[in-house]
Amino acid sequence: MRISFEGVSWRKQFVLDIIRRLGIIAKISDSKQSELVLVCNANEKKVEEMIDHAKNGASVIFLQPQQTVLKLFGSELMYTYHFPLMQINCDSIPVTFLQTFPPISLIKQKYGDNYANFAYDFSVSGENYTTKYPAIAWKDVGSGKICVFLYDFVATVLLLLQGWEFFTSEGNLTPKLKKGISRALHLADNLINSQLSEIPQAFFHELVLLDIIRKMFESKDPVPRIWYYPFPYTNVLLLNGDSDNLEKKKLEKSWDFLVKNHLPYTMYTMVDDITKFSTHQLHYWMDKGIDFGFHYFAGQSPSPEVMFKHLIDSRKIFLSKKVEFVSCRGHSLIWVGWDSQIKIMQDAQLCYSSNLLYWEPGVSYGFPYYLYTSAGKSTVQELQVFTSDDINLFNKSGRLPSKSDVYERKLIAWLDVNQKLYYQPLNPIFHPHYMFSQQNTSEIILQIASYAKSSGIPVMNHKMFFKWWEKRQNIKLDYQFNDDHIEFSGMIADDIGIAISEKWQNKKIPETIKLEGTKEILFSTKSGKIFLKRRHSEKKF
Repeated sequence: MRISFEGVSWRKQFVLDIIRRLGIIAKISDSKQSELVLVCNANEKKVEEMIDHAKNGASVIFLQPQQTVLKLFGSELMYTYHFPLMQINCDSIPVTFLQTFPPISLIKQKYGDNYANFAYDFSVSGENYTTKYPAIAWKDVGSGKICVFLYDFVATVLLLLQGWEFFTSEGNLTPKLKKGISRALHLADNLINSQLSEIPQAFFHELVLLDIIRKMFESKDPVPRIWYYPFPYTNVLLLNGDSDNLEKKKLEKSWDFLVKNHLPYTMYTMVDDITKFSTHQLHYWMDKGIDFGFHYFAGQSPSPEVMFKHLIDSRKIFLSKKVEFVSCRGHSLIWVGWDSQIKIMQDAQLCYSSNLLYWEPGVSYGFPYYLYTSAGKSTVQELQVFTSDDINLFNKSGRLPSKSDVYERKLIAWLDVNQKLYYQPLNPIFHPHYMFSQQNTSEIILQIASYAKSSGIPVMNHKMFFKWWEKRQNIKLDYQFNDDHIEFSGMIADDIGIAISEKWQNKKIPETIKLEGTKEILFSTKSGKIFLKRRHSEKKF
């Protein structure tokens, strides 16, 4: 499949990033040569060209409302309304509602099919709050197809990944900052509907786009994609924590516990803590699976200049210990502005950040994604924290704290849901400080790691996962298909998995792992070929 992106500014690159995260195997081409065009934003002349392109056989998806396109589906209303939800009318995604954000366009629909409809609220007995107004609609035009999002898809995904800037020091609502502390959490103030607080919405918005592409290509192309994990995994448990100026003996005790139980772990280490160890001592632990990231803290509300100096000075110390300065996390969730923090991390040559954006477990986007500034795409990727031991076990987050055994069962349940339906990595923080304190999280770690290993879920530190993710980003594959098989070429390997719709052209895909959450079949590229007929029983994940 050949795919092109129409648009200007950061939006075009942002959508390309989404397609790459989804793993869709496609050649990037000029819009005139492509079978699929994703229109990120466009002027009226370009919109008309894309409509003609669709009439000539292409599939064109407009990722925000365009007046000329809306006329193909019905008549636009004279007003708009901020419907906060959309109800999805498909069974290929394991959720039925997602949030939408303005701008929104409303039409009285006359033509086409609805993929999703705007909703005012969740319905109650006898009262239906889902409207007839389409949130996403598509139709045949000429010999091709057109789809339109009646909300701003690109801005919605960006907002769910990064939050909004006006709750930071750069915006106009700085009195919202509690006790003068600038935290990453302020970026997500009032962002998430509490009834959707355990759903990774940005991830599912991306899956909506994938499902629409597949529906538009049902008769033309199976739209295979590179799977998120090493085959045959559908989830991963990522163990990590923050040093928080803990005594050297206590840090070593926690690392020794992890090493003896064969558990890789990333220690986000404050600069004062890294200096407690010699280069030899640090490399001793690194050789045993303890990875070191940087845990920055330059005060509760530092200026960008102070934060940048802190990162640069700390980088020198890390490198003097022959420890990579690649990944970081802010202490006390400190985040200096919506734009500034990203630019500072980039200028300090950090590649990965792993911060907490939401108090609620499950809202986070599980996979690394590139952070954006007003200048566009940065070189820093964010791996959001799923949840943390302290905010679950102690009365400090505005949420009901849990007892240790309850938190343990919740983590196991989240592992299960993500392995079998959501396919998100689980990235919980376990501080060394609590491993042998009154709460004794060491037993929680042992139990969830034991569950993961017995369930076929790999346990990794961040460095291990980043290494895989970088490999995945560089996988180059091509494919050809005919009546009875799909053949792949390029980087063929045991650990490279392909996900494809369980049915294509009413043909069953005969492989061993069925992805119930996305209605896909997962198989390895090892053989280089997949036959379109049932041959083996399926194992469900």
